[in-house]
Amino acid sequence: MGIFKKIGQYAAIGIGTAGLAIGGWSGVHFKHEVKGFDSNYHVIKEKAGIVAVVGDPGLMSKQRSAVFADLKALCFEAMESGQNFNTIHNGDLEYPNGTTDDNGHDAYIKSLWPLCPAHRHAIIQLGNHGLLAFKGQSYMAKRYHGKPVSPGIVMPNYYAALEFEDQLFLLNESTIYDAWLDPAIESRQEAFDDAVLKKSYSIPVNYVAHHPFYTPSKRKPTKDYLRFYNKHLKGKISRVLAAHDHLAWESYVDGIYHSVSGMGAKTTMGPLAYVVISPSGTGLRHVTGGEITKAEEDEE
Repeated sequence: MGIFKKIGQYAAIGIGTAGLAIGGWSGVHFKHEVKGFDSNYHVIKEKAGIVAVVGDPGLMSKQRSAVFADLKALCFEAMESGQNFNTIHNGDLEYPNGTTDDNGHDAYIKSLWPLCPAHRHAIIQLGNHGLLAFKGQSYMAKRYHGKPVSPGIVMPNYYAALEFEDQLFLLNESTIYDAWLDPAIESRQEAFDDAVLKKSYSIPVNYVAHHPFYTPSKRKPTKDYLRFYNKHLKGKISRVLAAHDHLAWESYVDGIYHSVSGMGAKTTMGPLAYVVISPSGTGLRHVTGGEITKAEEDEE
């Protein structure tokens, strides 16, 4: 069943009982929120090994094929060296003009795992198109949130922490800062983050969300998102792993490594890339033979 069996157990209960909309909204975006620190902090008694953080994969099959061919190669590299392999998908897996039926979307999500026998889990988040949920159009929120799609694919709570033996990943729903949703939800997420980050860790602490704090793109973070960063994250984390902007970029700011691997739709700004975290170091890895010089999809 995999190491996330516990997530499937508690989430099934949460989904079955959380029928009331949160904060007065009638949409489903936060309908399946799982509350409580213990329900969202997961200690995983194994090493994460090599982790690929995959940003926006785009809609075009050419883009996806290039990315997943390279990820498979990396997975086999991990297997040959005796390491685990995990993927985190924090980009837009769901687009307004993308898959419009459950069966088609299920098939795509289930293709994320396994990429090789060493692939332990594919961990997925909603991108900014999670806003579709407010229109009742988000297949990911309705079908996958808080429950295992298959033994190796999980979409944890909107905010969650995964503590492996060698890395900690703090997952957040950043859309609440990009498009004002509900201050009550925002407060619960920040309280959870504070509880996680007040602990002392001997391993790197990685913040994973869809939206970046620093980026060379014209799209800048909202004042609320920067307030959150300065008050709750700055000086407490090792890395920010983001997507959203369709470019490959990394920098060292405020004593924190900031990476953006939104290699998908808008690829005129750089080659396809993703972030690789491994025992030998962290950095952007460009997809072998995967550069696309023409923007084939211009969807935000």
